Amino acid sequence: MFIVEDYFAKPRLLKTMKAYLDGLSVTLYPNIEKFEDELINLLNEDRINRDNMVADGSSVSITERRLIVSH
Repeated sequence: MFIVEDYFAKPRLLKTMKAYLDGLSVTLYPNIEKFEDELINLLNEDRINRDNMVADGSSVSITERRLIVSH
């Protein structure tokens, strides 16, 4: 008897593998700076509204960018 197993029904993790890419360029539309500025503004507004705070000059900032590529 031939049994067909559905690999998508129960996914399995694969072993992790590190890879380093030189010269990789990623362009986000319209650009990453505009996206980050809008994101920071929205996060600051949310933080102030959520905590019922008054703007005190402190703000959220982007300190690191990471790109995770998987298949």
